[in-house]
Amino acid sequence: MAKRVAAADQTTAPVEPATTIDPVAETPAAPPSSSSSATTTKSSDDPLDVEHYIPRLPLQLAAIAFALAAPVAAAAATGSRTSTAVPRPAEVLAAWIDSPRETLAFQSALVAVVQVWFGYWARTCRGAGRGRKTKTAREQVQRSRSAARRTAPKGFGAIMNHIWHNDVRRIGTESILRGGEGANRNFGGVDYSFVPETILVTLLATAAFHGSAVLLGAPLIADATVTLLLSLLLALLAVTPLAIAVPPFQSTADGYTWLRLLSTLSPANDLEFALFAPAVGAVIGCWAGAVPIPLDWDRPWQKYPTTCIVGAIAGHAAGSIVSLAIVSYRAAVRAASRALRERKSLAAEEGGQKKKKAPAKGRAKTAAVAAAASKIKNK
Repeated sequence: MAKRVAAADQTTAPVEPATTIDPVAETPAAPPSSSSSATTTKSSDDPLDVEHYIPRLPLQLAAIAFALAAPVAAAAATGSRTSTAVPRPAEVLAAWIDSPRETLAFQSALVAVVQVWFGYWARTCRGAGRGRKTKTAREQVQRSRSAARRTAPKGFGAIMNHIWHNDVRRIGTESILRGGEGANRNFGGVDYSFVPETILVTLLATAAFHGSAVLLGAPLIADATVTLLLSLLLALLAVTPLAIAVPPFQSTADGYTWLRLLSTLSPANDLEFALFAPAVGAVIGCWAGAVPIPLDWDRPWQKYPTTCIVGAIAGHAAGSIVSLAIVSYRAAVRAASRALRERKSLAAEEGGQKKKKAPAKGRAKTAAVAAAASKIKNK
C-alpha cells in the first residue's frame, strides 16, 4: 500500500506544475502588442504634422515670393527710383533679363534661408515620429553596457585592452560620424548635424543640374555663371529641404530612402510626398521653361535663363499646392475613418451592455415569479 501511495504521489506531482504553467502561458495577451505595433506604424508611416503643415506651406510660398522680390526692390531703392514699394512682376522679370547674375545670386541666398527653415521643420516632424524607436534603442544600449560592466575583465592589462577596443577607438568615429552620445551636435537647443551633409548634397545637385542643362543645350562657356546660378536655385528649391529632413549619408535607411525616391518616384508617407512633390514640380517646370527660348517670337523675356527661372518657381509652387491638396485629403479620410471606427466601437459596447442587462432583467423577473409562487404555496 505504501508503494502504491508513493507511486500515486509521484504521478500526481508533475500534474500540478502543468496546470499552473498553462494559465501563466495564457496570461500575456496579444491585443496590447498588436495595438502598440499599430500605434508605432501610424507614427512611423505618418510623421507629418498636418495641422502645422497646412498653414506653414502658404507661408513658405509667400517667403519665397518675398525672397524673389527683395533684390529687385533693393536695387530700385539704391538706383534712380526713390520708391520702396514692392516691385511688380514685370520689374522682377526685367531684372532677370538685364542682370541675371546679381539678381540670381541675391535671390538664391534668400531662398536658401527659407528652404532651410522649412526643411528643419520637416526634420523635427520626422524626428518626433522616430522618438519611440530611439528610446527603445537607448534602453537596449544601456542594457548592453550594464551587461558588459558585469562581465568586465579583471587585471590591469585586460582592463586597458577592454578600454582601448570599446571606448577609445570609437572617439571621433562612431560618436561624431554617426551622431552618437559623444557628438556635440546641438547648440542652444538647435540641431545642426544636418549642415555638412546638406551643403554637400546641395552642391552635388547643383553640379548634376548644371551638367544636365549643358547636355540639354545650355551654353557651356558663354553663360556658365548664369547656368551655375540657375542650377543652384533649382537645387535649393528641389533638394535642400529633402536633404535636411532625410540626410542621405547619416544612416543606411536614409540612403535607401533616397535611392527609392530617385529610382521609383514613390514616396512612402505624407512627409516624403510633401517634400518630393515640389522637387519634381521644380525640375519639370525648369525643363518646360526652356521651350519658348528657341522660338522666333523676338521677345525680350525669351533670353536665357528667364523662362527657366519662371518655370522652376512656378513648378515648385504647383507641386506644393498639389501636395497640400493631397495631404489634406488624406488627413480628412483618416479622420473620417477614425470617427467611423469610434462610432462602431461605441455601438458595439452599447450592444454588449444591453445584452448584459437583458439577462439580468430576465433573472429578476424569474426571481419575482418564484417568490410569488412560493408565497402562494405558503398560503
